[in-house]
Amino acid sequence: MPGLCVTVPQAQRLWGLDRVLCEAVLLALVDARFLRQMRDGRFVRIDSHSPGQ
Repeated sequence: MPGLCVTVPQAQRLWGLDRVLCEAVLLALVDARFLRQMRDGRFVRIDSHSPGQ
C-alpha cells in the first residue's frame, strides 16, 4: 500500500506473524531495498518518489 508506514507490532497484526519472524521479514525487505526503516522504527516502502532515492 503506497505511503503505508508500519511498526513491528502493526506488521505482526497485519500478517499474523510472531515478533521474531516479523522482524526477520522486515529486515530482509530492508536488505533487499524494498523497505527502509525510519529513525522512529517504522518501516516504509521505498519507491521512485521517496526523498533521497
